[in-house]
Amino acid sequence: MKYLKRSILTLAIAVIPFHSYVNGCGGDYYDYMNYYNLFDQLLLENKGLQPFLLTTDYAFYGEDTNPDAEQQPDENLNAWMTFFKKNNTLQGMDAAQFKTLLYSASYQSLKQPSSPYVIALNKTDAGKQTLTYLQYAKELEPYAQLSENDGWWDMKRAASPSEETYAHYKNKGLELYQHCPYHELKLRYGYQLVRLAHYMRNKNNEAIRMYNLYVKPLKQEHYIYYAALEQTAGALYNIGKLANANYLYSRVFDHSDNRKKIAYSSFRIQSEVDWNEAMTWCKDNREKAAMYALRGYNTFSNELEEVENILEIYPESPYIKLLAIRYINKMERNVLTRYNHSNATDDTSSFMQPSGKVLAEYERGQKVIKAVMNHPKVSDKDFWALYLAHLSFLCKDYQQAAALIDSVRTTKPELLKQKSRTQFSLYLAQLKFIGTDEEKTIRQYLQTSNADEDFINEIVGHLYKMQKDYGKAFLTHNRIEDLRQNPDPNIINSLMSNAEKENDQALLTQLYELEGTYFLRMNNFEEAAKWFAKVPPSYSITHYDYDYETEKYIPVEILPNEFNGYSKISPLIFSNGFKRLFSVPADSQLTDTMYEQYPYLNQEHDKATLTAALMQLEKESQMMTEESARAAYMLANYYYNISPTGYYRNIPTYFRDNSYCWSAYGSYGSAVSNRIPDYSKEYNYRDFTQEYMTINNMENALALYEQAATYFTDREWKARALFMASSCTMDLYAQNWWDNWNNILDPDFKRSDEEKKVDSYFYQLAKSYSDTQFFKQAVHECKYFDYYVKNEF
Repeated sequence: MKYLKRSILTLAIAVIPFHSYVNGCGGDYYDYMNYYNLFDQLLLENKGLQPFLLTTDYAFYGEDTNPDAEQQPDENLNAWMTFFKKNNTLQGMDAAQFKTLLYSASYQSLKQPSSPYVIALNKTDAGKQTLTYLQYAKELEPYAQLSENDGWWDMKRAASPSEETYAHYKNKGLELYQHCPYHELKLRYGYQLVRLAHYMRNKNNEAIRMYNLYVKPLKQEHYIYYAALEQTAGALYNIGKLANANYLYSRVFDHSDNRKKIAYSSFRIQSEVDWNEAMTWCKDNREKAAMYALRGYNTFSNELEEVENILEIYPESPYIKLLAIRYINKMERNVLTRYNHSNATDDTSSFMQPSGKVLAEYERGQKVIKAVMNHPKVSDKDFWALYLAHLSFLCKDYQQAAALIDSVRTTKPELLKQKSRTQFSLYLAQLKFIGTDEEKTIRQYLQTSNADEDFINEIVGHLYKMQKDYGKAFLTHNRIEDLRQNPDPNIINSLMSNAEKENDQALLTQLYELEGTYFLRMNNFEEAAKWFAKVPPSYSITHYDYDYETEKYIPVEILPNEFNGYSKISPLIFSNGFKRLFSVPADSQLTDTMYEQYPYLNQEHDKATLTAALMQLEKESQMMTEESARAAYMLANYYYNISPTGYYRNIPTYFRDNSYCWSAYGSYGSAVSNRIPDYSKEYNYRDFTQEYMTINNMENALALYEQAATYFTDREWKARALFMASSCTMDLYAQNWWDNWNNILDPDFKRSDEEKKVDSYFYQLAKSYSDTQFFKQAVHECKYFDYYVKNEF
């Protein structure tokens, strides 16, 4: 078994470091958690197009991990630096200093003669002209900024100039434009004039005129030209010229990486008429290809249709690869979906089982990709061979996938990595059994690459489970400690078999204890005793807390008098009391002392002695006598205390203390039913920790308290048994009890039959046992009972 654990870890068919119960009310859930992404979308080298890869977390791909500043070069900054270099200006500055000058320097600082930037710019004519432009641009900045006081849902310009102010800045800009000797700076003045008119809202036609007069004639198609074109498109949109606006947005999208997102977000095609009208504006096939790409980016579009359209007119277009990668990512989401535990329906599930619809799409898809591969103007043939190989793998065309992989002769590191990933995924998909040779192959792969470890675990865990090697299947995704909250006999017995072969006594002891606890929780005391007999009295489990900083489980020290998972169980587990305050010492809550009359109960227990005591109580409770009533009563106390609302509820579930854990104990305000998770239909044991085994022994406690009340001859004990029976019914029917609390003083309110059971015990106590000392104590300690006795409800 040592070898088993070692090989599992070495394989990196790994122990997952932490499991949490995922629920809809908390925590984060990200795109990558929905499916296994085995084909790297970043094989699209064009960084300007990478934001348009497929994601469902954000509006654009990479916004969580690659901020724009890191993902794409700053086209505006680069244009300025090129201008300065060409005109031998500010040559001592680096990119960071340029950024500060362009984006952070204020209008006031640019008017200060002593400013280092002003001094540096005044050294050349181009610098002086740049300073004049920057001062003008900074003056216009307030009219182009978004208000910081508005939310994203209501963004608007911080201010719009008055007509008088607009006329002033327009005339000033026109004068500066006319006298500027540098075409690039003239272009920037033109951009400022177009933007100023556009943001006046009622000057859209003037913005278009400004573009036609002061931007377009310069014929300088770099970043600022497309920024001005974007403003012009917005003005056209505002006056209802949608087709022309969409065409201009498509040109901005095609030519400017930094403006692509804005251009796409502004591109609006609402009907086939809109589309056809926009296409009539296109002057060449490149422009048409950009239009097809924009349409293909929409979620509802079929990317391969647009790949066909672009391939026919502009096969060298980079959009072909973008759309194809988006398409194969959608296929992965269909075929490699991570199912949820609650959705498991059978042993096969839909994982790696492409539907008929997907296979039909594949038949068409591979024809399109083969046409791309074979086109003489399409480059990067190895990429397309790997692409089709991966698509074939997803759709179970394994023979074609293998042939295509073998044909790849690339030396590019990123393609070699993808080749390895697809090739190994293909190997795993064809496995029917995992033996020693297969484990060695998987181990060797993972020693050289940790790519797709979760995907490998998914398949390996499934194969182990299908060949009934439940122990290895379990360890693929879990820690042995995870069996504490959900002891599964199939898994435990499988692990035990392997541990016996390895003669791993430490692990065997751990498994014996787990098996015994399973039967103890199932109230099969005789079977539990057989397993606990193999556990030494000194045995103690190790408790772990998860350290979020190191992302590791850290052993936690167990105090000398603290429950250690096996022993240190107080005899008070056979007692009861009026209140359950879980954070205070048990002896202040559990005041019943009957157990002290029985030496085999009145001692600190481990699970073996506890089980022996329970067997003895079961035996003694079989007769219809006072002694049997006492045994039934103390057995009822045990069941009551280990129920999900009992003081010792942590004993069968291994928690260090009885603090509330909703996933293990159920929810307050509702009856807790027995819950034994069934993983027989699961693909593997990946989600094993999402559900805990819960056994509610309250019904057992109620039946035994009723038995005790019937056969007790001592009236004090009879009264106490009836009161505890009422406590059981309150817990069993808590849902009604809590829901109806506000109606309880309504004279016309009628309780359910279950709630009336509480009344029946109270009625017997009030009618026949009001003279007992216990009755007086109950009235004092239990307000609910006090209200009943006083007829206040």
